[in-house]
Amino acid sequence: MRECDWLVPQKKPEGYVNAWWTYTVHITRDDLVWPDLLAAFIEMGGDGFYGAYQPAHLEPVFARLNRAVDESPERYPHYAGRLPRYERGTCPVWEKLQPRMMLLKTNYFDTAEADRQAEIFAQLVRRFS
Repeated sequence: MRECDWLVPQKKPEGYVNAWWTYTVHITRDDLVWPDLLAAFIEMGGDGFYGAYQPAHLEPVFARLNRAVDESPERYPHYAGRLPRYERGTCPVWEKLQPRMMLLKTNYFDTAEADRQAEIFAQLVRRFS
């Protein structure tokens, strides 16, 4: 990762440790997209990786809540006039970062398999560098 200028790992402040439920990196190159990297990783024998969760404010439950309050404010007096608008653009930084995050699996029981996956990921980085 040190030689790769297009992936930025998750920050770990000095003096802290991390359990790394996944090892997360941010794709900084505009010409590389998550689905293409995933397909190449799997093609090379990789076990796949995760994408970042959808921004919470864009979960369908919040759009339904907004709609319900708009349609029947008398039914939701505790929300009427006070409920934030849960819609795209509310959290632009996370909305921009989210589709460009790779969450690499770290929960391998066999350390030899973890090493193999790390080597495949290193090959992926070299292929796109």
